[in-house]
Amino acid sequence: MAPSPQCTALAAAISRKGVSYGQLAGQLGTTEQHVIDIVTGKTTATTAEFNSLARALGITDVPPHDGAHSTKPLTSKPPSHPTMSLIHALVAQGATILAEHQAGQRDFSQATQTILSRIPPNNSKLTYVWEQYLFHYISEGGFTYLVMADDSAGRRMPFTFLGELQRKACVPPILLPAPGSAPDLSSPSSASYRSS
Repeated sequence: MAPSPQCTALAAAISRKGVSYGQLAGQLGTTEQHVIDIVTGKTTATTAEFNSLARALGITDVPPHDGAHSTKPLTSKPPSHPTMSLIHALVAQGATILAEHQAGQRDFSQATQTILSRIPPNNSKLTYVWEQYLFHYISEGGFTYLVMADDSAGRRMPFTFLGELQRKACVPPILLPAPGSAPDLSSPSSASYRSS
């Protein structure tokens, strides 16, 4: 059984904060193994357990576009039916799509192009609604990270995904030889960075 999105969010927060399972268990008055089982999805946690873990890790909802913060903790309510929540994801620079992945057969390219054209050039975070789908995006530094999800996914899972996508996409450029010259691998100073 794959861990739920809530379990994945807990694991990411534990990793990000550098907290051990033992420390969390001590704060929550439970065993380390029980915390591990909750985070890995081996044990179904109660709502109270998920909320306690969320509070201990400082997990809250993704801030709305107006900058206000919600303090609603995670819940452990399972979905009423299994769905493919994250359907389409992309990274773009302006209107140019740099990387894209789509699950399923339906083509959402027109919808994603329309959404990309509506995203302001400043740094922002917002959700657009189209039919029963939600287009969540983070726009920062000229790049847009967008994921389309069905409405059952809520906001937390898509924005957690976008944060990870943004973190993984922000790696140093690959060293490439200067245009028109053969690479000299014996000297690092002779290589040049690829500019975007």
